[in-house]
Amino acid sequence: MQTSEPRSQFSLVSRLIIAAVIVLPIGGCLVLMVGFRMAMHGAFVGETGPVESRDKWPDPLKKLVDNRPDIAIDTIKVYQLCQGFDPEFVIRFDAPIDLMDYLGETWELTQVSSPRLPSVFNGRSQISGVATPDWWKPSSIPDIKYYACPRTLAGEKSDRFQVAYSEVTNVLYVHYRFNF
Repeated sequence: MQTSEPRSQFSLVSRLIIAAVIVLPIGGCLVLMVGFRMAMHGAFVGETGPVESRDKWPDPLKKLVDNRPDIAIDTIKVYQLCQGFDPEFVIRFDAPIDLMDYLGETWELTQVSSPRLPSVFNGRSQISGVATPDWWKPSSIPDIKYYACPRTLAGEKSDRFQVAYSEVTNVLYVHYRFNF
């Protein structure tokens, strides 16, 4: 006696069509979501990382170096944390002894008890979430002093500066953001 297995009422082609009808819209939605996220990241954050070319430095740093030839160019390190609507940089360099007086006038810096955006001084951009480079560790230096410009303190739009300076090492750390 032969027993035959029951045959499915759906053929293989029917099963494939049903699977495609279910999987294709889900896959399409996933592709759209990933594409949207990448587009938003490009618009708001953009490229990040070390800035090797002086041409790509933020304008206030270019002006500072042009006006103060005593700054050792080879000690300047620039890292871009955000390129989108609000460009954001961290900068480190060896500072001439009288540079803080000059920056106090030029960038209108006032000494503050602690940084306004502690996350940047502790290793991460508050805007983009991008981690700061290894050479950006001002909060780990004892006796470092912090400064901020009035636009930073008031949360106004325009150039915003936060500076950390060590009188012991004469190293200047600058957090610069252009708030659009």
